[in-house]
Amino acid sequence: MLRNKSRKCIFFVIVITVIIFLFVPWHGFFFNLKITQINNNKELINQPFILHHSFSILYINSIYLAPVVEKYRIEGTLIVLREINTKSWGVVEYYNIIDANIIKKENGEICICDLNYTQPNISMIIGYVGKHKITFGKQIYSLSLLADVGEKVKIESVPISVFQYLQKKTKLYFF
Repeated sequence: MLRNKSRKCIFFVIVITVIIFLFVPWHGFFFNLKITQINNNKELINQPFILHHSFSILYINSIYLAPVVEKYRIEGTLIVLREINTKSWGVVEYYNIIDANIIKKENGEICICDLNYTQPNISMIIGYVGKHKITFGKQIYSLSLLADVGEKVKIESVPISVFQYLQKKTKLYFF
């Protein structure tokens, strides 16, 4: 009788542990790059990842009509701007970089390197000229096709559970 209760208790503990493991977000391990329209909270992009991941925002600067690539690294729920690449000195001036040591020029490209600007999210407006694109791994998403011009979008990294991670990675939806 005591042995039977012991087995039931162990089984119960195992079931609870599995449920917690699968359905509780793991702050620090499983994350989702989420891009939403601010005005209606419509999700445009959901990309799950583990620990850290890099992505880039590509656009045309509307003042100088020059291409710009901003390179970011996601560290948990924080987004860190690491580098900006362009061909226009006007764009460099636009970013108001004070430290000239981090600005490098090679083969016509200007790189504002070794940045460490950390933020919890990025908010931006989809412009007429910008043609904003996001690269995440091998995927390229055109924000100007996903959201209307003038729409505000928010880019953020949110913790997710193992179940949500597996669901998004395999694109299986059980309920």
